[in-house]
Amino acid sequence: MNKLIAGKWEAKNIRLMRYLIKNQDVVLDLGTGSGLTSTFSAKIAKKVVTVEHRVKTLDYAKKNHKLNNVDVECILATLTPELLINLVEKFKPTVILCDIEGDELKLLDNEWTTGVRTIIME
Repeated sequence: MNKLIAGKWEAKNIRLMRYLIKNQDVVLDLGTGSGLTSTFSAKIAKKVVTVEHRVKTLDYAKKNHKLNNVDVECILATLTPELLINLVEKFKPTVILCDIEGDELKLLDNEWTTGVRTIIME
């Protein structure tokens, strides 16, 4: 909790996001966790869609979104390569944030990145 209060939680990702996300971007946040990165993204981007597989974690992210007065579309799902392809086709993200606990390479080993300008991985 001290890192969060001190502004050091996800600090590197936030700095990258501040530089890379533009107001016309559609952001797909894979593994949203507490909702910190999706909340920050929503303050900049045109649209943010987030995917989380844990119910309680997604509920916490939704509370953070509400507290910060941002609009984020939240999806409860376990990420698979097929789901990722469907999400990319449906939402057409230009930026993907990815923090899915070591499974990033499995998901990113596909040719689905048409239109994606930036991928930020933790």
